[in-house]
Amino acid sequence: MSQVKSLFSRLICAMLAVVLGMPMLGLFAQEAHAADYTMATNKSVYWQGESVEVTYSGAVNEKDWIALYEASNDNLKNYLEWHYTGTGEGTLTFNTSSLKPGDYTLHFLVNDGYQVEASVSFAIEALPAPSGMSLDAAIDGDKTITGDVTITPPADNEIIQNYKLYWGGTSGMLSDVPEVATVTSAAYQEDVVFSFQPGTVVPDGATSLLVYSEHEGLQSQSFARALLPGYVAPDEVDLTVMSFNIWQGPVKSKYGVDGAAQHIANAIRESRADVTGIQETDRDIVVKAAQLLGFHAAVKANSDLSLISKYPIIEVDEANDYYLIEVVPDKAVAIGNVHLSSSPYGPYDIQEGKTVEAVLQNENIYHMTEMKSTFNKLPALAAQGMPVFLTGDFNVPSHLDWVEGNKDRHNGQVVEWPVSKKLEELGFQDSYRVMHPDSVAEPTITWAAEGTEWKNPEMYDRIDYVYSHGPAVVKNSQVYGEKQVVGGNSNSFTKSDVELDTWVSDHRAVVSTFTVTPRSYNDLELPKDPEIEKATISLEKTVFAHGEPITVSYKGAQSLTDWIGIYKKDESPGGPASQKWDYVPSLPDGKLILDDNSEGKVATMADIAPGEYYVALLLNGGYQENAERIYFKITAKTTPEIPGTPGTPETPETPGTPTTPKPHDSDDDDDDSDDSSSGGSSNNGSVSKPGQEQSKPGTEPETRPENTPADEDEQPAKPSTPVESVFTDIDSSFKAIGAVQSMFDKGVIKGVGGNKFNGEAKLNRADSVIMLNRLFNIAGQSGTSFADVKPTG
Repeated sequence: MSQVKSLFSRLICAMLAVVLGMPMLGLFAQEAHAADYTMATNKSVYWQGESVEVTYSGAVNEKDWIALYEASNDNLKNYLEWHYTGTGEGTLTFNTSSLKPGDYTLHFLVNDGYQVEASVSFAIEALPAPSGMSLDAAIDGDKTITGDVTITPPADNEIIQNYKLYWGGTSGMLSDVPEVATVTSAAYQEDVVFSFQPGTVVPDGATSLLVYSEHEGLQSQSFARALLPGYVAPDEVDLTVMSFNIWQGPVKSKYGVDGAAQHIANAIRESRADVTGIQETDRDIVVKAAQLLGFHAAVKANSDLSLISKYPIIEVDEANDYYLIEVVPDKAVAIGNVHLSSSPYGPYDIQEGKTVEAVLQNENIYHMTEMKSTFNKLPALAAQGMPVFLTGDFNVPSHLDWVEGNKDRHNGQVVEWPVSKKLEELGFQDSYRVMHPDSVAEPTITWAAEGTEWKNPEMYDRIDYVYSHGPAVVKNSQVYGEKQVVGGNSNSFTKSDVELDTWVSDHRAVVSTFTVTPRSYNDLELPKDPEIEKATISLEKTVFAHGEPITVSYKGAQSLTDWIGIYKKDESPGGPASQKWDYVPSLPDGKLILDDNSEGKVATMADIAPGEYYVALLLNGGYQENAERIYFKITAKTTPEIPGTPGTPETPETPGTPTTPKPHDSDDDDDDSDDSSSGGSSNNGSVSKPGQEQSKPGTEPETRPENTPADEDEQPAKPSTPVESVFTDIDSSFKAIGAVQSMFDKGVIKGVGGNKFNGEAKLNRADSVIMLNRLFNIAGQSGTSFADVKPTG
């Protein structure tokens, strides 16, 4: 078998050389490696907001790179920030302003791949904020303030002597208003008093005074507050909430971080949204967009979710399934934000002939399971009088839209989609349908924006929502999006309610305005996570040969971000990284093969030394174990193993697994563009869901193995996209269009509309190696970018 594969490889090489005009000499040259990669940080502990300086040496490749990770992170693709080093030695700077206090690690990786050559760890600590502030003052008729401010230092303070005093409004520190004063204390642990200068006038919009600690040019993230005399918080406020999938991969590839952030900020500014739930997050883009707006941002770990808010964001839920938004001092609303998995995508399955029963079976297994925490926590907050909002790209239509009168839009089907039904039963209101109750007269779509379709005809649908619960009255709701050009490619297309001149996402945004009665959060009873049923795992044997793949059977997985990892007997998840790991391929039961293609701290199974190990099943991209560990041994081989030996475990065909993914959530589009930028970031170091991987330029996102659908008698193929719509320099006259189309369909080459196939740099020998590696799924090499595929702009 290996001889046949080798011969086929040579034939493919010859075909590539003929079609693409590449020389064969040196086709399999190895990339350069070195044994003396080194790096060091200038400190071992940093204050939050302080820059981390990293000196390095020994870089051999132009695309060697250094990436920042949470110390407990097990997945090398879940970096927080990264930079190319170039060859030789140098210094890089990493920004910690958006990072939480905790332990972090920097890895020195080789040539756009994930081989770690050196690592260094450090910690981030929060600069302590003042413990409190009191105000003994009066404001006269012309808004002049007189009196004193007393600042209480941080508990056990030994470093803070300077304090920054600012005017505060209902949305935090007032912008474009000078600071009130810098106050210096003569002692670390004594209160310091500041007296207002004569003639000090309270600026318009000020409701309070805010005080921050200052140390060596850094300012604390937290603050103390005192309300101004006479200020009374309103009982009701108007609040505009936006749900926005920003399609960060292609947008970042096309516009860069700064351009993408500007587009996102412009869309939020146009909508006048106070709070925006963002899906397909890129940390750099979101943080920068918030800065452009003068807003606050929160990026949820282990997800692609974030918030941008005009008002202060308060984290109270350990899992960050929801946040509190302080819309007036000491009173808040709650907001959750979700991005459900793109596979299975029910509308595509129905379009391809699946029964409604099979589609609903998958919905109950997958999306309903993903919503468990949301179903549990948010109604519990609403029951306490807290206004609650839920934004998201649900990847699921609404039962309010798939009604009898819309059957012609939905392949003749009426479907009671269980997620929207359950939310309705729990008391949530679909804000768009509150304002536009007739879904036949106003069907409305949020995906796909015109020009981003994946199919012809496309199954346009409304899958993005702003839900509300509790004391929140809907005043208005609209869909913001692109300007209509030709009206899509099927009868299910509808235009946006508000058309913007520039729209960069493949989703439209939902923008809803409410009148809310915010609630004090001081006595709020925080809901607990729902009880999770224990899963089980098992192995076929307890002794494995060195380098042998390991098949793990599991029952009771909760989500597609549950994962199984191999650990040394004396190590625990969340400490040293696992040897190998991967996500469960199906729910709730199935089998997972851990092999050379799996993630982990080692490149191949042969790199796992003989010894004692265990496998563990962990929940939702985190480190909470949800099954009893299964221990096993790896022993040295006594006889050589012949490649291709019969008996290699195969991935089982399991009912209830995803079928045709909805491709619009994938960020593969920018994987092969030759990004010349010096750095980037991921989705908050998150564990990505299928079809949602956000990748460093030049790397290929993880892909989940294809699984058998709920209807086992049919396995629809992913629709092919004509390469002439992907590469601008290919049309029907291109002599090799058939070969290029075939390679594109197999994932050997990729691209996004507006790319040139041959670009400024022609294909080279290394490119052919990459294409062969992709074709044969050879570990370690399949993710490198093509030099020739570049955006035309």
